[in-house]
Amino acid sequence: MKKILVTAALSLGLVIPGLAWAASGGVDNNVTLAKGDNRTGTYYAAGQTVTIDGDVDGDVVCAGQTVVVNGAVKGDVLCAGQQVTVNGAVSGSVRAAGQIVTVNGSVGRNITAGGQSFVLGSGAHVAGEVAVGGQTVAINGPVDRDVFAGTSSLLVGSTIGGDLNYMSNQTFSIDQTKVKGSIVHQAPPSRSTHQQTISDRLGKLLFWILSGLVVTMAAVWLTPKLVRGVTDTMIKRPGASFGWGALTLVAGPIVLFALAITVIGLPLSFLVGGLWIAGLLSASLFAGVAVGLLALGRKETDQKHLALAGLAGVPLVLIVGWLPWLGLAVGLGAAAWAMGALVLSLNKARS
Repeated sequence: MKKILVTAALSLGLVIPGLAWAASGGVDNNVTLAKGDNRTGTYYAAGQTVTIDGDVDGDVVCAGQTVVVNGAVKGDVLCAGQQVTVNGAVSGSVRAAGQIVTVNGSVGRNITAGGQSFVLGSGAHVAGEVAVGGQTVAINGPVDRDVFAGTSSLLVGSTIGGDLNYMSNQTFSIDQTKVKGSIVHQAPPSRSTHQQTISDRLGKLLFWILSGLVVTMAAVWLTPKLVRGVTDTMIKRPGASFGWGALTLVAGPIVLFALAITVIGLPLSFLVGGLWIAGLLSASLFAGVAVGLLALGRKETDQKHLALAGLAGVPLVLIVGWLPWLGLAVGLGAAAWAMGALVLSLNKARS
């Protein structure tokens, strides 16, 4: 599973330029959290240049062409951009993707990163694991646990407390004294095998992103009131949305089975099942628009701003949901969040 994570991280880095362009469209060119301007809770930011100098007592979620995190973050950092640099101390994990990803601060948990180039600076210290994919990878700071890398060029300039597993066409000369555990080298899977290659996975991801954006833009154009109502409920009533959504996800199949075993309820089961499946398939798109509104800080919900939110949020949700370790959790969370809001919105409209 961890080897799959490495290839997923590498593929993620290849699609970041498009994400950064989408996130910067229609937003401020420069977004800055000034030093001394400390925030509590999740901090969202999107722009051409994102600079976070203040401290955040929570998570940081950001996207932009250039992203720099200098302040301390008590939670996790989830950022994407052409160039992502994390200089501040992060108590949780760092999940970053971009053409150039650099981590110079301490990380309390793990690092998951993908891009053309990844550098763990000499001043950095990772208390957990590092899973990274890139054309060049440099580990210049100590890592307490395992390192997993998929790369064409690997440099180990500091200590690794666990195992070093790397996937590459090249065999690197690694100083064994720097690795407490074992060093394992694996060649990439052959194109002739049945395993999915990086290009296959990337092609499917791009297809779903483009399809999701097309469907989202169509929904915003044709049913703006529905999109506005559902996303407004998701943002203003997240707890109720998650609760009702979880209940809908669990109870839906049970209700469908109960209807299907009766002759009278069989036609109704097809109708309810179709609606349930449609809601499930559209959940990530509603979640993307809601995340986009939060990231862009938009209070307006006209068609233009809903479309901009979709451009910024839908790719981000689909990319994060595509990661092997996070995908299932993100998918179920987005489905519950959006399904519950859809139920509450339809009930409000009916009343």
